[in-house]
Amino acid sequence: MAIGDEATQTHVLSTLYAKMKAAPAPADMPEIFRELGVSEHDGKLVFDAGASLATIRRRITESRDDSVAQP
Repeated sequence: MAIGDEATQTHVLSTLYAKMKAAPAPADMPEIFRELGVSEHDGKLVFDAGASLATIRRRITESRDDSVAQP
């Protein structure tokens, strides 16, 4: 959690973990992947740009130039 918090310059992950560690909730992973626009066809990952959370998926998967200062 510390690495994720450092990367995002927040305490969101450690705070969320502290809140949820004693009461985990199931996650509907097939639905999450559908909303992110991630699927598998013929053994290959396929991204759907029109999915409801495609913008978030792009932010997660896009390349980042670490030499450029982030705002």
